[in-house]
Amino acid sequence: MNSLRILIPLYVFIVYQNLALSQSSEDLLSDFQANAPNAWEKVLASYDAFTEINAIKKSDALSKVDNVKQSEVVNVNVIRKGSQFVVSMEQSGRDISKFNEDQKKKYLATTVSGRCSQYFFTIFDYDRQGQWILQYAGTPDQGKGTVLGLEGAGILLPGLEVPFTCLNPKLGFAESVSAAQFLSDGEVHVSVEFRFLKDSYAVDFGKKRAIEADLTAARKVMVTFNPKMNWLPTTCSIDFDNRSDAGNASASWEYLLSEDVPVAPKQRTKIIDSARMKITDTETFSYQIVAHEDSRFRLPFYGLPEPSLRTSRYRFIWIAGLGAILIGIAIWIKRHRKVKI
Repeated sequence: MNSLRILIPLYVFIVYQNLALSQSSEDLLSDFQANAPNAWEKVLASYDAFTEINAIKKSDALSKVDNVKQSEVVNVNVIRKGSQFVVSMEQSGRDISKFNEDQKKKYLATTVSGRCSQYFFTIFDYDRQGQWILQYAGTPDQGKGTVLGLEGAGILLPGLEVPFTCLNPKLGFAESVSAAQFLSDGEVHVSVEFRFLKDSYAVDFGKKRAIEADLTAARKVMVTFNPKMNWLPTTCSIDFDNRSDAGNASASWEYLLSEDVPVAPKQRTKIIDSARMKITDTETFSYQIVAHEDSRFRLPFYGLPEPSLRTSRYRFIWIAGLGAILIGIAIWIKRHRKVKI
């Protein structure tokens, strides 16, 4: 009798799981297309509430061509308020012995790019002691691409580094072609294969269009989603083949939960394994909700005066004009060399 009490619930559980896994590929695709994009919107809304985001990426790379290993740590901190932001970045751990002096100087510096309502700026602190130097100041629209990595809640597909939301069938970048179910840790997961419909993922910044990623190298794209976690991706595998290399880029995600609901990625592990290299990245994320005054996003916060945009604009035009002249001279010399040969 006791054995029956144990076996009956177990039998019911097995039957339930088998029924849960009995959906056809067509039904799974319909379920994904109907429910996933709306579920993602909930996550994006929660993510947008964070005003401070920190990401630490630890990277280990091996060049299979010359058997050279390289390690690096990149620390990125984002503070934002509406369309205003400041992004600071520090790098360390890389072998810079072959860098020239200017490259070493920039690598060891803290870099900050920011945007307020009136201008965009980039500043450097070369000794990381709070002595800031203005590198550039321009109009606010020039900084629209700086925090592009935060799009799609910062959940980026490996190798391509585009937001996973580009898989939304309504956007027209990709289409889902097949799906299958499997159990993992007692939960049903859905694996979906995608095919990209466009050659590139691009975002319109207004005055200029910036292409974030070339999609033509992607061959087989497989993404696993957890329907109970707002259809967020848990793993991804992308076979790629371009003119210079071929291999696989994979990733897995863990999420920060609030009342059992995912609100942002907590960790991403990414592996790129190709004929030429192997790269393993581990990224950890932390978040805060802190109110900031508008002054936090302006140059005086860093001890620098407000910029003269007119001067910056003319200086930029002058430099661009000089560059055009030098390019013209180089082309002229090259053509005349060909004539002599």
